[in-house]
Amino acid sequence: MRIRIYPWKSPSASAEALRDAFQSLGQDALLIRREGSRFTPRDTDFVINWGSTDVLPYETVNSAAAVNTATNKKATLQRLRENHVSCVDFTADQAEAQRWNSPVYIRTRLRASAGAGIIYAQAGEAIGLAPLYTKAEVGKEYRVHVMIDADGEGHMVRCQKRFKEDDDNPVRSHNNGYRFITGNFRRPNHIGKLAIAAIKAVGLKFGAVDIINARDPLTGERTLKVLEINTACGLEGSSPTELAQAFLDHLAPPEPELPEVEPYTFDPDTEVKLVRSDAA
Repeated sequence: MRIRIYPWKSPSASAEALRDAFQSLGQDALLIRREGSRFTPRDTDFVINWGSTDVLPYETVNSAAAVNTATNKKATLQRLRENHVSCVDFTADQAEAQRWNSPVYIRTRLRASAGAGIIYAQAGEAIGLAPLYTKAEVGKEYRVHVMIDADGEGHMVRCQKRFKEDDDNPVRSHNNGYRFITGNFRRPNHIGKLAIAAIKAVGLKFGAVDIINARDPLTGERTLKVLEINTACGLEGSSPTELAQAFLDHLAPPEPELPEVEPYTFDPDTEVKLVRSDAA
């Protein structure tokens, strides 16, 4: 089996890290060029679509259509709501967002990463025109890596917590000093179940789901809510190898079984002897 990765951009540090992780596990893994590629798929190839919406002439995990939904913040939240998957409150109506009388994230870009295009507005503050508004919740944030196998069974690969020593910015992004940690925190109950439901709702086979354990300001009760879904997230620490192994365990096709061959036993009574001829 050959493993090929089609990246959403070139160069892509995370796609390169995933390729290197597969190679460290002894796999034949390469990146597919986005332009000028001569790649011809074989029936046994395992091709990973790493966050691209390009429609390709061969089958990939994930599909371009599913990635197209997941990378659009509004389309993702709409699909989650339609499938009754818990997510943050959102609207495309400026007046409705203003009536929330709550802190709001004004999202000026529907397709963005690392906090790009997000403007934070306090409760009661006038908000500008934008294609999407999400209610700013209070609570710890997590990223859950998920895979859906060929039988439709969901698997939580890893749960990380978004962390910064001084949690001092309402936009918790890498550019604002936040990072993901994998230890020294208690994982909320049922967070894996919610992440799996979110991935299934948008039609992906794998992805990283950002979830907040939101606190109700009136009752103090906690509710897990999906913030967004990543189809080509940054990979830190040991996660590339862990993710590569999960691909092999849950998504990659099994190696074909070779037919059994009975062991050969020499029988001098039935063997035909070959006599070397002395002729020139």
